[in-house]
Amino acid sequence: MNFLFLVHRFPKDRLGILENDMVKVLSEKGHQIVVICPVEEQETELYIDKNIKILYVKTEKYINTNSKLKKAFTVFSRPYILEKNIKKYFKNEKFDYIVGYTPFMANANLILKLKKLYRAKSLLFLWDIFPQNAKDLNLIKNKLIFNYLKYSEKKMYCTFDKIICNCEGSK
Repeated sequence: MNFLFLVHRFPKDRLGILENDMVKVLSEKGHQIVVICPVEEQETELYIDKNIKILYVKTEKYINTNSKLKKAFTVFSRPYILEKNIKKYFKNEKFDYIVGYTPFMANANLILKLKKLYRAKSLLFLWDIFPQNAKDLNLIKNKLIFNYLKYSEKKMYCTFDKIICNCEGSK
């Protein structure tokens, strides 16, 4: 099978990160893997490691900035930048599954467009309950912003064909 992974980090050494472990296992079982990963400090680059294609896509700063305005711009522009680059590099590919992770790589509109483009199923790994966790940590105080993010969260859950939660008792 062919998998398109949307991850928020994918170090080239691939040590000790859950996204990397799943990619590695699937690759070792003979599946074709493409990984899309936003980066801030380098230009867009297609990197091939054995039979795994990794597209590092340059986006605006999110982690390496303290500006809330810059972070918000990045959150809203990133899906469009990723979509543009995915189409540029992998337009003629065939994917059976599109895999996203919460909170950063589960943008409902991006997933819907990719599902349609590739006629693929989608799978969400639910690691973080955002925006509730940010509200609980007092990082989101504005009710309007929180409500918009809750709306986006609900839309995201409806977009994916399957949701997997990595916790005891999950099925």
